[in-house]
Amino acid sequence: MHSILFALIQDPVLLLNIRSAAHVVKGSAANLMCEQLREAAADLEIVTKEAPPDTPVTDDIRRDLFLKFDRLKEAGSRYDKFVDQLDP
Repeated sequence: MHSILFALIQDPVLLLNIRSAAHVVKGSAANLMCEQLREAAADLEIVTKEAPPDTPVTDDIRRDLFLKFDRLKEAGSRYDKFVDQLDP
């Protein structure tokens, strides 16, 4: 999955798509009152804003993007497991 994310962050337009997707997840998670998922999405959205437009993504920002993306996946997985427990 990191190889796909790595390819996406090389293109400023696709980086904006990641930002937009993180924003949508953040809002949806807030509506579902899933704070961990909302925070993880918000952190990913913030780090995409740190990438200067029309310039290559630095190693520090790339590393932070991967960490935030992994945190978002983990929070989503925890929420999915929680929802599965609700279904008898």
